[in-house]
Amino acid sequence: MAPLLSDVIDLLNAGVEQLRNSDKPVVSAVQGALGSGIGMALSADVVIAESSLKMRCGYAAIGLSPDAGASCFLAERVGDARACALFMTNRTLQR
Repeated sequence: MAPLLSDVIDLLNAGVEQLRNSDKPVVSAVQGALGSGIGMALSADVVIAESSLKMRCGYAAIGLSPDAGASCFLAERVGDARACALFMTNRTLQR
């Protein structure tokens, strides 16, 4: 992995880890998310989604695996089978 990309992913994962492990409640308000933004948004204890919410995993389209906890957090929210389908098909999740 390129050093710059590795540095960015390390910082992103550290931020998500801090949010997930906070001793205070974390709330996210989400209008939309793409890729690792899904992990960031869904790492919160409470997620408030805009009525027009759209999320797209995007990883399959570029041959990458999910990062920032996106696969874990999405599966917690929508179930394993639906999360797997969203990651594999690159379809958009709409509210």
